[in-house]
Amino acid sequence: MTELRPRRSAFLLARMAPAIITASALLLADAAIAAASGLSQLLLPGAGLWFALVGLSGLSAYVAWTKERYIIHPGLLIAHSGGLLSERSTELDVGNITHVKQRLSWPRYQLFGVGDVIVQSAGSSSAEVVFRSVRRPDALYERIRALLREGGFSARAGELLHREQPGALGALA
Repeated sequence: MTELRPRRSAFLLARMAPAIITASALLLADAAIAAASGLSQLLLPGAGLWFALVGLSGLSAYVAWTKERYIIHPGLLIAHSGGLLSERSTELDVGNITHVKQRLSWPRYQLFGVGDVIVQSAGSSSAEVVFRSVRRPDALYERIRALLREGGFSARAGELLHREQPGALGALA
């Protein structure tokens, strides 16, 4: 049995980035309105909003990080996750795994050396476990493939022939 945790800095930054960008855009808009109207007191509510949004986002990301952990048993993968008001656990039987993918996003992989490993499963309800912001995702990917080989699956890497995507007009309509 092995227990993994996401790398804290990469996990928190990935969760907080949208709130930081949105709050910064709102603060810039507030600064532009204050400069155009000559009312510098308009900056105080904008700065307060920025700190409130980033603070709440940081709190939410930290709570999610404390609940995020992954357990690898020889025949079972378990992912525990959650948020401020929720907790969930997903278990995948190694015998039901259909796809294993790794996602190495450029900034996170280059800066923190982390990536995501996505494990999809078949069964009565298709499920998926995402190992988010784990160190050395290539080693985890190979370990899961080794678990599949031990279970009697070929687990060979094949070339993706076709991936379905909606058309641009269909997505906009």
